[in-house]
Amino acid sequence: MITNELISSLVFCKYKFCLHISGKQEIDDYAVYLTQKRKTLFEKYYKALLAKDYSVIKSSNCDLSESIPVGRKCFLSNIQFTTNGFKLHLDFLEIDNKRVVNKKTPVFIHPYSYISKEYRTIYQTISWKYSEITKNKITRIKVICGEELIIRVIKTNNEIAKELLNSRHELKEDEIRSSFSKNKYCNYCGNWMNCKNILIERDDISLLGNIGFNEISKYNNKGIFTINQLSYTYKPRRSKKTSSNRNKRFQYGLRALALREKKTIIDSMPDFKEKACSIFFDFESIPEQGFIYLIGLVILENGVKTEYSFWADNKAKEELIFLDFFSILRSKNNYTCYHYSSYELIELRAFNERNHNMYKKELSLIMNNSMNLLSVFNSKIHPPTYTNGLKDIAIYYGFEWTIGNPSGLKCLILREQWNNGADNNLKKQIIQYNLEDCNAMGQIIHSIKNFNADKESSEYIRLNRLSFQKYSHNSYNTEYFKNIAKYAYFDYQHSKVFLRTNKTIKRSQRNNIKHKTKLYVNKYIKLDERCLCPHCISNNVYKHGIYKRIINDLKFMTAGLKKWVTQFDTYRFKCNDCGAVFFNSEIKKQVPSSSYGDNLKAWVIYQYIACRVPMNKIQTILESVFKLSIHESVLLSFKRDIATKFRPLYNKLTQELINGSLLHVDETKISIRGIDSKGYVWVFTNMESVIFIFRKTREVEFLKTLLNNFKGVFISDFYAGYDNLPYRQQKCLIHLIRDLNDDLYKNPLDYKYKELVIRFGDLINLIVSTINKRGLKRRFLLKYKKDVDNFYKWLTNSKSDSDLFQKYFKRFQKNREKLFQFLEEDGIPWNNNNAEHGIKHFAAYRKIADGLFTLNSIDDYLILLSIFQTCQYRNIDFLSFLRNGDEELYE
Repeated sequence: MITNELISSLVFCKYKFCLHISGKQEIDDYAVYLTQKRKTLFEKYYKALLAKDYSVIKSSNCDLSESIPVGRKCFLSNIQFTTNGFKLHLDFLEIDNKRVVNKKTPVFIHPYSYISKEYRTIYQTISWKYSEITKNKITRIKVICGEELIIRVIKTNNEIAKELLNSRHELKEDEIRSSFSKNKYCNYCGNWMNCKNILIERDDISLLGNIGFNEISKYNNKGIFTINQLSYTYKPRRSKKTSSNRNKRFQYGLRALALREKKTIIDSMPDFKEKACSIFFDFESIPEQGFIYLIGLVILENGVKTEYSFWADNKAKEELIFLDFFSILRSKNNYTCYHYSSYELIELRAFNERNHNMYKKELSLIMNNSMNLLSVFNSKIHPPTYTNGLKDIAIYYGFEWTIGNPSGLKCLILREQWNNGADNNLKKQIIQYNLEDCNAMGQIIHSIKNFNADKESSEYIRLNRLSFQKYSHNSYNTEYFKNIAKYAYFDYQHSKVFLRTNKTIKRSQRNNIKHKTKLYVNKYIKLDERCLCPHCISNNVYKHGIYKRIINDLKFMTAGLKKWVTQFDTYRFKCNDCGAVFFNSEIKKQVPSSSYGDNLKAWVIYQYIACRVPMNKIQTILESVFKLSIHESVLLSFKRDIATKFRPLYNKLTQELINGSLLHVDETKISIRGIDSKGYVWVFTNMESVIFIFRKTREVEFLKTLLNNFKGVFISDFYAGYDNLPYRQQKCLIHLIRDLNDDLYKNPLDYKYKELVIRFGDLINLIVSTINKRGLKRRFLLKYKKDVDNFYKWLTNSKSDSDLFQKYFKRFQKNREKLFQFLEEDGIPWNNNNAEHGIKHFAAYRKIADGLFTLNSIDDYLILLSIFQTCQYRNIDFLSFLRNGDEELYE
């Protein structure tokens, strides 16, 4: 017989359903816990109904519902019904006859405040079978959620229920055994250990912690089904020149490699921020109640370990254990707090907010002196464990818990048992488990600190010593090998060894010796006008010495470019009367302060911005072609000086864009040295001007300040951050068309979705054809509003179970006003290609310079790039603009 429990098994895990059917399902402690919790909540809701004067009838007969008199609303409890191999039950059945309509609503008791997709399916399936046997139409279901007895209403979906129940006929235990995979509910199942052994035997990818179904599907589509196969996909990437403290994204291939090698792989040694006092703390809670009932601390100070446990019997005493926790921390100086995952810090922030920021000082001190050990295993240390859970990693490094199969779930069950019986032995077990969690963190740190990263071991290995192709020097364990390797490098042998026997190399080395050559000056300018002594106003002065200034520059000719050297000669003067030495101040002003001319600076900036040539390459070109030896730092000063010169023009362009009638916006990522995460470069443009702005995050709040006076139309892609901006918006239809096209390629047999794509394509094709003939004019485009309304009318009336169709249905409905704004105003483009074109130049240069920018250099670069792109939009030659020294842009 199919029961509620079997339907639950079918939803959560088909293999569990097969075991349940065949009687092989292990006793499930978590199922017992849920059953007890449901029973408690059932009684609580039953009493709540009686308190509201509802009539509640205890009956297992669903037919009794027909005898309820008109004008009454009552509840039947524990409804059981049997049909065609099904034996199911409802917690309650709500019957409302107030309006002469016998309206029935199944009611389920749910142990959590949130209803997952799986539980929705369970309740929909049971309700559908009830409606089938009683011939009653059920349109909605009530679910009583959690300790607060929150009432949530969900719609019935008979198609999902039918599909689920039909799928059970195709299940065969042997086939499912060879194909099932781990899911997020496996840790709650009593049969998990047996299933885990099967998956380990298969070397299944799903064993890797937090790997999702979509990720597994991607690997399967590539022919990768085992962890061993996955390990061969890992390839080290070139490291960005960003902050060394930046945490890298967790890589499944690298963890699979650690499991294959059966060694801990060290990417980089972590800094544990150790101080005189180390504090390990851990919270235990009842999530559904939002109740922290136990805080454990283990303090290591001067080699002495001290343990503390703060227990709360109920919610009312929760604040007291937090105060005890803060009291211990206030008594310590110069400490580091270690925790595992961000859960503890989140709960501390929540506690502070609940108490109106009374503990802001204590919280700030903890935040500034804390370290999340989980982050170490996400980025730097990769042990051969399937997950990054504290239990898996600590057990691997030799730590043992007192209770068997330790887990937070088991602790939660023990706490529930203590609530029911107040058994001191249970309390001791929970406290011991909590302190062991704290001690496990200490064991992990101790084990990692014992790693000697310079030597190989059977337990660990450095990532750069694995057999990958490397582009760095090998490391050697002995000085002899280091010296031998040093003498083998090409440069050393070519300049020190081979020339002793190879005459050609010897001759080339001799020719490469640089001889000091006389500087050829193209033009001399002599400035020797005498003047009066500025001190005694005497004209009795004489020439006291020569002052020279050499200006290196480039000269642009009709069909070429050449080096041009100008020498300025002037004199110092000395007064015979007072002995003062001085320059003619008027003449001195005519001598340039820089050793490099404006044409040279303009050419360098043109190469750097317009031609995307890095400064180190420009340095080489100047040396090879013009025989100018200019240090890279001097070239960078050219960029800084010219960016400073053009900043007023940049600000003027910004103001023009804000005052315009439309604004295209886009953004892209960039790595910046000294910033732990990716930064973002934003482009703002209309038909004639472009500016770029750097921001550390992708948050759009700065736009509200920047565009405070903007009254035009805001054109962008579908980034959700733009949705709440207070401007008229036009979404880029090209982005939408690309997404529709990509999904159509991936799902060619989804005919309802295909029909949507065709209808939308026909609509846009009509509009674009008119735009190509008539331009972006409202009087020619407004007629298509009726076609748009017809498209949306069809969309609203269409029904499909396709997830893809539903996804785009919601997207079209959400952005209805923003997709066709261009029909209502003159001159508004229907795509954001203007911004994409503006950002292309930067994106190409990013391939060369990503990770090399600093906060100061990216700012100077973006000012110059804004001027260059604006010149491009206005058909102005950028090099000529730089040479002319203008500070205005004219078309």
